[in-house]
Amino acid sequence: MKRTKTTKAAKTAKISKKIKKPRKYDNSARAEKSNSNRQRIIENYVSLLVEKHGEDLSLEELAERADLSTRTLFRFFGDKKSLTRELETYLENYVTRVSGNLQLMSLEDFAEFSFKVFDEYERLILAYLYTNFGQQSRVLFRRKFNALVMEKIKARIPEELTKEQQSRVHLIITLINANLWSDLRSVYSETGAEMGKSMKWAMGALLNNIKS
Repeated sequence: MKRTKTTKAAKTAKISKKIKKPRKYDNSARAEKSNSNRQRIIENYVSLLVEKHGEDLSLEELAERADLSTRTLFRFFGDKKSLTRELETYLENYVTRVSGNLQLMSLEDFAEFSFKVFDEYERLILAYLYTNFGQQSRVLFRRKFNALVMEKIKARIPEELTKEQQSRVHLIITLINANLWSDLRSVYSETGAEMGKSMKWAMGALLNNIKS
């Protein structure tokens, strides 16, 4: 029996059949799961930070709380510094969104909003206050905030203010500042929404009082 000569093309075809084709991954699903785990870590970090009143916590403790393995957590954040930086970015984005609302709202509406927002983001605001980042940036943010509020007031009352009127303006700024950073929250039993309605009325009254 004659031996059939195998062509080069046939040999290549046989070899290619033996080689396993690479497994196809759904990259979108993996990315979604990765983002979900990262978000879960940050959200649980916020919760633990508030519950421990800003006290230090370990990555192992955080992994257990997030219901993730320590190995998974370390894959996202190699150390405490990288986790802290991520939290700072997360909080900074929140503060930027909140402060941006002042540009779009009337002074009275913003005064109301700054109380109402506490109901929805109470843990986030407290976590911000517990971080070194929050404590350091608080002063800088207040300066920017004060300038924005003053700009709003001057737009409503363009004439030169007397010293008495200026003191009333500072009262307005102090009131909004205080509630924005939850300084007054623990004093009252009302919800943020209820306090917001009172603050909205107070802002209107104070502005009218300045004009008189």
